Amino acid sequence: MSFSPSWACPAPRRLRAGVPRGDDRLLPVYGGDVPAPVVSPYRTTGGVLFGTFAYSLVTVATCLAWLALGGPAAVYGWTIGLFVVQLVAVFLAAGWATRTVLWQ
Repeated sequence: MSFSPSWACPAPRRLRAGVPRGDDRLLPVYGGDVPAPVVSPYRTTGGVLFGTFAYSLVTVATCLAWLALGGPAAVYGWTIGLFVVQLVAVFLAAGWATRTVLWQ
């Protein structure tokens, strides 16, 4: 008989991924009765990753605008600055996600 504390969430159910190539990998799926504190770190991490992705789109749009305008010097500084900030944001988001998944 194994001990399961009252605060422990149930083990995830395993469902077929439904990959069209016939891949039989399994995906963990949590039921609707999982307490909010269990999924909260993953939702926060998802928000951080989505925010980083959205910021990356803004950076790409700025770079495309710079190219479309013929490379004006005034926009060049903004483009380089946004790109440097994007590199830092991607590094921090990857670190956040790694910490959440591996060390919590």
